[in-house]
Amino acid sequence: ARRFVTLSIDGDESLSTDLAIVVDGAQVGEVRSVQRTPRFGLLALAVVDEELAVDGMQVLIGDEARPATVRPRPIDDGDRARRARP
Repeated sequence: ARRFVTLSIDGDESLSTDLAIVVDGAQVGEVRSVQRTPRFGLLALAVVDEELAVDGMQVLIGDEARPATVRPRPIDDGDRARRARP
């Protein structure tokens, strides 16, 4: 089984979609979309094997082996910076 997760991607250079997600040399998922956000940096929506859908899990993306971290979906806005205005 697979699950959707958000990936927080290290670095500033954007990525394309449909890149492999790798853990310990094995492909465990794919990147579905990538977006740069002003608040959270470079994020991706990805599909990974269910057992890897754990907050804080470290993965690598694509042939360049870009480091990324699995994050909760949606990413928590703990300080409520996006709170609705009255």
